[in-house]
Amino acid sequence: MPITLADLQIEEADPQKFDVGAFDCADADLNEFLKVDCPRYKDQRLSHTKVAIYTGRVVGFIALLADSISLIDEERKWLIQRNVKVQQVPALKVGRLGVDKDFHHQGIGRALIQYSAQLGSAA
Repeated sequence: MPITLADLQIEEADPQKFDVGAFDCADADLNEFLKVDCPRYKDQRLSHTKVAIYTGRVVGFIALLADSISLIDEERKWLIQRNVKVQQVPALKVGRLGVDKDFHHQGIGRALIQYSAQLGSAA
């Protein structure tokens, strides 16, 4: 049975609160991001990382960044016809996403994307 967003506790990544030492998503770069770079990125306000907790264990994470999408002329034309004059639109970017290898293919990545989409639609 897949793990859904309702099954997860989503929290701000905090090495003081959540032990990420055992986390292994089978990608050394993503593991290092969560364990080493994540706190620095947070301090520098480069990204906001959320961890997914399942049965008391960190099973995944997602790093979110503010971004924008530059519009091509055809897209701007459509907006101008609706009295909206913009060159770019705000966007939420997924910078990093990792799921512990013991939990691959169980729905956690999908749940983290769903969580992020809900954040974007709340704005």
